[in-house]
Amino acid sequence: MNKLKTVLPYMIALLCAGFACTQDVFVSVVDWLGALSLKLNYGWFTAFFTGLMMVWCGYKLKNNWQKYRYSDILIATLVFYVITTLYYRFIYNGYDYVPLLWKVTYVDVLWGLAIAFVIESLINKKKVKGDAPGRTESSILLDYPIETPEEDKFDYYTEAKHIADTLSKLPEDNAVSVAVLSPWGYGKTSFVNLIKYAIKHGDNDKPLFDHVIIEFNPRQSKDVSSIQEDFFKALIETIPNEFAIRSKVSDYLENIGIQEIHPVAKIFTGIIKRSKDDVTRDVNSALDSLGKRLVVFIDDFDRLTDVEIIETLKLIDKNAAFRHTVFITAYDENAVSSALKNYESDNGIAYIDKFFTLRFHLPLRSEHSVVNSVYQTLKEWVNGEKDLLPIMNKQYWVVAECVRSLRDVKNFCNMFMMDYVFNTKQDVDFGEYLLLELMKFGYYEDYCNLYKKVYVENRSLFQNADALYSLKAQYSTDKQGKEPEGNLPRSIRILRSIFADYKSFDDYGCSKEKPTYRSVQYVRYFDMYFTNRGYGHVQAERLESLYTMQSDDEIDKFYRQCIQQKAQSDIVDFLRYQDWQDITPKGGLTKEETFKQFVRLVFLYSAVTNDDDMHIHSLQLQLIYKTNFEEKGYNGLEEGTYHDYLMNILYREDTTYIPLAFLMRITHTLISPESDGVKEINNFILMSDEVKRKNLELFKKYIGTQQQYTTYLSSVYRLCMEHIDNSRVIISKEANDIMRDFLNKDKSNEYLNEFLIFNKESDYNIIMGFKDPFFKQIFPVDGDKDLFEIYVKKSLPKGDENRAEILAYLKRYRKAGSDHSGYYIVKNDNPNPSNKEIIEGLVF
Repeated sequence: MNKLKTVLPYMIALLCAGFACTQDVFVSVVDWLGALSLKLNYGWFTAFFTGLMMVWCGYKLKNNWQKYRYSDILIATLVFYVITTLYYRFIYNGYDYVPLLWKVTYVDVLWGLAIAFVIESLINKKKVKGDAPGRTESSILLDYPIETPEEDKFDYYTEAKHIADTLSKLPEDNAVSVAVLSPWGYGKTSFVNLIKYAIKHGDNDKPLFDHVIIEFNPRQSKDVSSIQEDFFKALIETIPNEFAIRSKVSDYLENIGIQEIHPVAKIFTGIIKRSKDDVTRDVNSALDSLGKRLVVFIDDFDRLTDVEIIETLKLIDKNAAFRHTVFITAYDENAVSSALKNYESDNGIAYIDKFFTLRFHLPLRSEHSVVNSVYQTLKEWVNGEKDLLPIMNKQYWVVAECVRSLRDVKNFCNMFMMDYVFNTKQDVDFGEYLLLELMKFGYYEDYCNLYKKVYVENRSLFQNADALYSLKAQYSTDKQGKEPEGNLPRSIRILRSIFADYKSFDDYGCSKEKPTYRSVQYVRYFDMYFTNRGYGHVQAERLESLYTMQSDDEIDKFYRQCIQQKAQSDIVDFLRYQDWQDITPKGGLTKEETFKQFVRLVFLYSAVTNDDDMHIHSLQLQLIYKTNFEEKGYNGLEEGTYHDYLMNILYREDTTYIPLAFLMRITHTLISPESDGVKEINNFILMSDEVKRKNLELFKKYIGTQQQYTTYLSSVYRLCMEHIDNSRVIISKEANDIMRDFLNKDKSNEYLNEFLIFNKESDYNIIMGFKDPFFKQIFPVDGDKDLFEIYVKKSLPKGDENRAEILAYLKRYRKAGSDHSGYYIVKNDNPNPSNKEIIEGLVF
């Protein structure tokens, strides 16, 4: 049926279009109604109007793109217009069209725009989910009672059906009043609606018994005196249109003084005086002839004042207690008892009891059903973004402690999702955020105290990037598990679930449990869990966009912007918390492409920032260990393919983005003679000879693009390590020869301008030394010729102060017989240090 309703406008449009294009009688109608669009002569007004219409339509098309769903009637109308216009424009010869531009006429613009709207509407029909079934992440659960078994998450329908069956078997001689009892928020109205559904539909969608349902809410009466009158009005309006019953009820109302009849009628009725029993008997007889039970549902009973409750009870117990009548009233016993505290008994319970034939307490539901309802609701909303099952299993008792009823489920889920969506979702750990929201829902005062750091402290000795909050000692158990003395917060279970308890720390106060990405335990991320904004941090959503960036320059720009904001730690955390061993496809990429982009981002970070962050360095090392990929493989890549990609990342064509610090470390490790590192080296995806060869190629390529010496060139040169001899790194002869030739040709003398380390640290000491520890490898001694001395004398003029200092220090360096670079300390009282005062330094 729904599909037919959707297709029907299009079918009518096509039929009308077919009729219009084949019947001459339609020509006169089109000529009259469509004269402007079909025969408008060219002029300034036509041009202006056409341009204005194109601008307006373009604006609407742009704004509505994949946002607005056009109605089926509008689409059908446009389809009809396009078909008929095209027919009269290109097939029918009864009209002459004046072109606006070339062969394009005014009407061509109109049908073109109409087609554009048709195309957009059809695309939007598929793309826009505004009225599609299911919830969106911004949906909320309205606090409306359920009405059908399909909505019953707490399995109440079985009990509701049982009550309905019981009512159908009760004798009809007297009125029956049923009380459904439950605290507020536990679903009384929903349960009553299920009773109503069971009466109407039974087992096979047939009523359990013949009935007339009357729904009455005393709160809607304008005052207490109107409650009874309003009820009988509802009764008369609801029962079948039988004059006999209506007249009997009217007589009854007049007799008990609820309804007055016309003065003229009083003259005739006053002749015959009738008692209340007589008119009541008439109403009962009329209901007997009706053959149906009157089932009266009274809503909001526990929200009435004491006088309103009494008036409603009078209705149930006396004035409307007819045969065949069943009253079903749901209320919170404590709320009604409190309202009736001035009446019989100390709390009003005994007073209210005598007005109801049957009292039914809403069946209790296990904590499991409540927790499961929270789980199912959140699962529907997050729509697979999170694996909720392990999170809910882990926090089962906390959820059960804070969420106790159906209304709690709705209210908590609404609060959680509004906060969670408002907060950039990737910026918080879902499990920890869930616990904090439970604390906010159930223990708001504790929640505020936590934000004020009442329960936590930072035990880190240094305020570094990994500083963590932990519970204060007075809220933690000791190492033997003994509880502290004094009152604990009501939310202590939540606090201990989020923050490591004392026994979770080692002797140095370090947490043994690794925090998650942007965990609330981190000092620098703590506030964003409460403010819903990560002030001073890069949003995780922006960091995720790194996976869609194609060029190195684009990533470079992003990294540098983060550094400018002093937020490079956000990048580091984002990268190191990625599950790269089993990576999830992102940004429309395949799993293999996502992994390759991740590797690229990691190495490009250290290349762009020159940041020697230990976390990034550790991550880089993990990416070259074969054992890290043994279990899950290379995310779909072959080992050889990954090896080749890794080498291309480390040795890019654009040498600006070479991760020099990492290459230096890995090269040094590969050529290290220590036996302890052999096992580790054999686990590397990279090989020693391969890295040496690539480093030399990189050095040749880079030095070939340089006009003068730079410190970056020196760093690339140092990659060309050949071996280690007595803790001294030996650079390959080929690299030394290339560097020497380059320096001899370099007229800028940048290599020598800052060759000496000369730092006056205090009034007493001057530290001096060679800045380049490899100068004797670049300029070796050839026989009796010291190539470095020759280079200095050739490059720097005799009067240059720097030349004199270099040569003087070189002379002392030779006398010391040192093969290493070194520095010496000159004291004020000893301006000419002896050879022994030269302290040798190592390369690394």
